Amino acid sequence: MTRHQIRALHKWVGVVCCAFTLVVSVTAVALNHPEAWKPLFSHAQGPFSPAQAAVMVSDPFAPQHLLASSGKALFQSRDGGQTWAELKLYVPADKVTTLAFSPTSRDRFWIGLKEVGIFTSDDGGDVWEEVTGLPFDPVAGEYIEQLSITTHNQLVIKTRYGLYTQQGDGWRSHRFPEINAAGLNTAQDWIWRLHTGRGLGAWGIPLYDAIAVSLIFLALSGLWLSFRPRRKSLPRKGVSSQPQQVLQ
Repeated sequence: MTRHQIRALHKWVGVVCCAFTLVVSVTAVALNHPEAWKPLFSHAQGPFSPAQAAVMVSDPFAPQHLLASSGKALFQSRDGGQTWAELKLYVPADKVTTLAFSPTSRDRFWIGLKEVGIFTSDDGGDVWEEVTGLPFDPVAGEYIEQLSITTHNQLVIKTRYGLYTQQGDGWRSHRFPEINAAGLNTAQDWIWRLHTGRGLGAWGIPLYDAIAVSLIFLALSGLWLSFRPRRKSLPRKGVSSQPQQVLQ
């Protein structure tokens, strides 16, 4: 293989690696900041229909009052499902696992977001408040699978790794021993954490964002340097480009 062929091969292998780096970096940033790009596609969603509902519950005080989630947004109906209005959260309302009405208070309900947390409203969805002080961290990978409400408006939460019951200002936890024996996280969980930086805790996301932006810059600048027209080198001033004859 000639030197010219080696340079050409090196160039195109570098182009493929740059393209791969761009994909990995852009998707890592997109996973960490879904609120920045998901609204761009929300206009494509048509009117909500009960056939799209992944989760639906009814109000025990008003059976015509329904809550439903399509998996991408949250909707409310006051007429038994004839018409629907979208309820806006201040976080993306995707990956809804549970909707629950209060058994004692009218127009109070909770929504469980698998990878984010739990939010509640006591005025029919106009104002939302995040439930803080959870005994686990959904963002770190212990996702919310199910949520129920006791007769005293206490939360009961099930994750892959345990069952948590709210008692006053505290929690009673029951960890699943068969899950703990197998390890807290599956390989898929660790791959997702490594790809997004969430496995490093609170500093993981901004650190990975900075690294991803740096890799995007390096990849784009490398592509530009590879394909930009090259200038022909000119002979330096005072130096002849003709071969000099050696005096005998």
